[in-house]
Amino acid sequence: MIWSPFGSKKGATADGLPALVSMSVSWDRDGARFRPEPVFEGWLSSPMSFGDDSELALLLRQLEEEGFAELEEGIARLSWEDFYKLQGSSEHGNALGLLGLPPQEAWKPILSSGSTLTDAHFSVSIQGWLDPQGRRPNGNVDIIGAVLTAGGKSVILPEAAWRMVVAVAEQRRRKPDERVPDVN
Repeated sequence: MIWSPFGSKKGATADGLPALVSMSVSWDRDGARFRPEPVFEGWLSSPMSFGDDSELALLLRQLEEEGFAELEEGIARLSWEDFYKLQGSSEHGNALGLLGLPPQEAWKPILSSGSTLTDAHFSVSIQGWLDPQGRRPNGNVDIIGAVLTAGGKSVILPEAAWRMVVAVAEQRRRKPDERVPDVN
């Protein structure tokens, strides 16, 4: 170790990087978020400082270089749109398990509509969900972005189900003057 008259930060290596770094994975309506713990400048350029999470850091760096992930304020963001593009990619599809996201399961929405297509009050809603075995779950179902949580278990929705959730939400946000038969 090289001695420095300026000392070193507690818990940092000789190159100034944190000694123990892990990756925090979370998600929201827009996509998945990846943040180093602790946060440090240029973390995507130091994937080997992540120990067990080094493969994830390498993947995120590659996704950022290829334009799939965006880095802002120390957080790498992967939109759900890009997640599904990558899932169908022969180059990246097999590596997505490194992201630390929940597994994907074939949940299906149960849709309901009110009024007729020509009515300004026409609406579509998700009345419930069917699990991969075709059963309604007990208790509440929570949806955050493409992640469904039921019975304490989180799963990623199939792309078609996620797109339906997005379409229903967009339909509900439309203003009354946009609720015309052609748009409905």
